[in-house]
Amino acid sequence: MCSFTVRRWSKELAGTSPTETDLHDKARCGRPNTVNDIQHQERVDEIVQANRRIKVREISEMLGISTGRAQFIIHDVLGYRKLCARWVPHMLSPELNLN
Repeated sequence: MCSFTVRRWSKELAGTSPTETDLHDKARCGRPNTVNDIQHQERVDEIVQANRRIKVREISEMLGISTGRAQFIIHDVLGYRKLCARWVPHMLSPELNLN
């Protein structure tokens, strides 16, 4: 955080009492991020387990979410990678572990 921001905040809060100070975020415009919840993650995992050749676009259409969000859940949250046109977990087996 830069010193300018701290000075600006101290000027804004100088004349107010602690009970008048609101430190919570204000409401913002735009769609809230509701896709990254547990239900969507579990549903995507069920879909991928049922059909490992499914496309990200098909998953996003089935769940009504964006392809970017479906891609994030598949790759980053669930840890799947595409291998020979199939979704597989990204883990090394004990035989392939180089440690």
